[in-house]
Amino acid sequence: MIAHHAAIGRTLGEHPGLPDDVLDALAAAYERWDGRGWPGALGGDEIPVAAQLAPAAEFIEVANRVGGVEAARALARERRGRQFNPRISAVVEADGEALLSRLDAIVTWDAVIEAEPALAVVLSGERLDSALLAIGNFVDLKSPCFLGHSHAVADLAAAAAARIGLSDAETVTLRRAGLMHDLGRLGISNGILDKAAPLGVGEWERLRLQPDLTQRMLRQSEALAPLATIAGLHRERLDGSGYPRGVSGSGVSREARILGAADAYQAMREPRPHRPALSADDAAVELNREVRAGRLGAEAVEGVLGADGHRVPRRGAGPAGLTPREVEVLRLLARGLSNKEIAQRTRDHPEDRLQPRRAHLREGRRSDPRGRGPVRHAPRAAARRGAARGQPTCIARRFRSMTASVSRSSCEGLNITNSVQGSLLTGQCPGGV
Repeated sequence: MIAHHAAIGRTLGEHPGLPDDVLDALAAAYERWDGRGWPGALGGDEIPVAAQLAPAAEFIEVANRVGGVEAARALARERRGRQFNPRISAVVEADGEALLSRLDAIVTWDAVIEAEPALAVVLSGERLDSALLAIGNFVDLKSPCFLGHSHAVADLAAAAAARIGLSDAETVTLRRAGLMHDLGRLGISNGILDKAAPLGVGEWERLRLQPDLTQRMLRQSEALAPLATIAGLHRERLDGSGYPRGVSGSGVSREARILGAADAYQAMREPRPHRPALSADDAAVELNREVRAGRLGAEAVEGVLGADGHRVPRRGAGPAGLTPREVEVLRLLARGLSNKEIAQRTRDHPEDRLQPRRAHLREGRRSDPRGRGPVRHAPRAAARRGAARGQPTCIARRFRSMTASVSRSSCEGLNITNSVQGSLLTGQCPGGV
């Protein structure tokens, strides 16, 4: 298995195009000075220098953290000529204090990069994507049931974003966040990840930290900080039942909603220690159930399911699927107009002309199309039926009743202003969401 890890390490290093000498060092990461390592093809000075130094530094740093400089010296002396190059062991024994005394003072990657200018390589575009893909694939290696998960989630989220209408830049950022969304899994024990039995309270609490660990890791890099905001929210839910912070409603960004839906769907399509994989149709049913329960956003779920080939309802061309007529009514409603004023302003809207008008109003009376004579209080009856017929006044009433549950994304692109005192919008979306 260790030999296989070394081969995979080299393969992962090929994704971002690392130099050959780095790839050779990755392939020899588990070799030993005495030739008894893995895969056991090299020994002594045949092992690349980087592959000699990195493993020795790993073991010696742990010994120093646990038992101090003397413990580090003892380890170097014990493994001299066996696992470690004798020259490395001699340096640790002679200069251990100088080598190890300042390790606790180094708290950022910036300090490491400043000490080694060769690390200050700037990646962008396709090279950055390749590097993030390599990292995502490496994280997925932690457990067999997660192989390929990050890549699949990233592609699914990007396809959903394109269907929903996110910009190219937003889609690229979302895909990169998808590649990194499970980075915090490295901080979770395999005893938890691979457990088939129900998790204990302490195990569950540890698992809930995964998105938080992801966010904290990504924020260490200024370039990756935008990904941290999305990846750290992908397990949150609109009703506040998610984790790690219980964020709800508009606190879960549009990108995070898409990533959360993509992650949930892809996870259900994969086997886990405690359950088999679900079929595509069963996973879609479960995802739609989450929408009805108010945990996942309808727009995000429809985008994800559509991207995976499911048939989904066709939304309108306006924001949040609103028709042009509904957008116009909502604009007027936000400016404080009454139902009557909205009806007058939208009476000649093209959509209104398409609505069937089977009732003929005249002087407060309606002729019964079934030949039963006039019906009294026709305007009131017509108003009650207005919602079904698409009349402007009833659209306004419908929006007034919906405002408590309208999401922030529903207002995007409407250019609503709240210059009229007492208007619906007071600097926030309807309902304060």
